[in-house]
Amino acid sequence: MPPMRPLHFSYLAFAVIDPPTTAPAQVVRDALVGQGGNPRVTLAPSTIGAMLVMFERNNARENAVERQLFLGREHTMTLVRHDDTPNRHNFEHEAFIMVAIKDYPLEH
Repeated sequence: MPPMRPLHFSYLAFAVIDPPTTAPAQVVRDALVGQGGNPRVTLAPSTIGAMLVMFERNNARENAVERQLFLGREHTMTLVRHDDTPNRHNFEHEAFIMVAIKDYPLEH
């Protein structure tokens, strides 16, 4: 894996929805279209919050974060910057190594 700068992750945010919902993608999209400036985003499942929100640019993320708290009819959504999470990824190493095991039995 080639070395990567942390700046490539400056466009990520986590969407936290209160109360939790079974359809978080629709809540996130409705909040961003209605009150968040309608940025172009890609949504992905996440272990932090309800969804990982990937903005096209860091400026779009910062603009949406400044406009929050997103109040909906039934849910409230907030955005947490990737940099502000307690278990954010730290890229202190200059290079990473990828290890691949070939011909390893599947039962192991």
